[in-house]
Amino acid sequence: MTKVPFVAFSQIPAQTKDAWKQSASDVIDAGYFVGGHKVSQFETEWAKVIGVDFAVGVGNGLDGLVIALKAVGVAKGDLVAVPSHTFIATWNAVLLVGATPVGIDVDRYGLMNLDELESFPKKLKAVIPVHMHGMMVDMQRLQFWARKENVKVIEDASQAHLAKLAGKYAGNWSDIGVFSLYPSKNLGALGDAGITTTNSLQYADAIRSYSNYGASNHDKYLHESFGVNSRLDSMQAAFLSINLANLEEWNNRRHALAGIYIKHLEESKGLRLLNTGEVDSVWHHFPVQTYERDLVQAELRKVGIQTEIHYPNLAALEYQHITNGEELRFPMGEELANTILSLPISPWHIDDQILYVCKELNRITKSVF
Repeated sequence: MTKVPFVAFSQIPAQTKDAWKQSASDVIDAGYFVGGHKVSQFETEWAKVIGVDFAVGVGNGLDGLVIALKAVGVAKGDLVAVPSHTFIATWNAVLLVGATPVGIDVDRYGLMNLDELESFPKKLKAVIPVHMHGMMVDMQRLQFWARKENVKVIEDASQAHLAKLAGKYAGNWSDIGVFSLYPSKNLGALGDAGITTTNSLQYADAIRSYSNYGASNHDKYLHESFGVNSRLDSMQAAFLSINLANLEEWNNRRHALAGIYIKHLEESKGLRLLNTGEVDSVWHHFPVQTYERDLVQAELRKVGIQTEIHYPNLAALEYQHITNGEELRFPMGEELANTILSLPISPWHIDDQILYVCKELNRITKSVF
């Protein structure tokens, strides 16, 4: 029996569920299911919250990355830097536009290693920094380098909704920001969804056109390019507006739960907390490292605690395997892939559940190490 789910969807308050039901009813009554007021409303709300000029909804995070790369002109033959350790979608997006992904190893937090990026010897067309686990890449430093080298920047901010660096939100540091709005994200829909952000009218228009079959933004039956069908639908947009109103509170709750973990696990034998609060985070995940990861995960499962691994297979090595490419090594990425374990955290967990995880994890690691 599961005592602590990884994401406590079953514990979402009735008040929130009732608001979702009412919003769904409103969309049905309005009879506008693709595009329309609910979509433009959420786009405007999200742009205002993170301080960008434009936000354009898309079908999901992967599509958002593909469309963003297309919008900035990435094409066949271009090189795009991506972190070695990330979800495979980041690498897939580069391949789907015909470009070549270039793996850059990560640092101890799982964020792109900027020393390695800046020393890469070949000309890059673009870079996709991924804000992992709720922490942000040093975008001040990355943007300074990118402008000097004329490299386009696409932020993968799918794990960093409302994360902030130097007073500026994730998604507002780059040519285009991309957010997955998958249900388990800090800001999630009730299905697949995504949104892109930019301060460029040119890029916003390109994204809106390409995501709608390449249609003119003034005439849906006039097509100016070959595009795809990847639009945020009205129902998901309605849910997202409700969730956005709760996002700051939900992020604060994640922060409080992370504080419980830090307090009770920081001295645990055989564990390293990836972040003990020294790096600002919106705590999309609470990752720990242990060299007995598989054993610890199995023991936690026995006592009803669900965990996840983000991510057990290094994206860079999967790419090499699938393409029969040159075998390169990524020491820090490989270490994280082999040792990282994400503990349960969501806005709807209660303190006692997190304390139970801490108690059982301390018991297990004490017996193992």
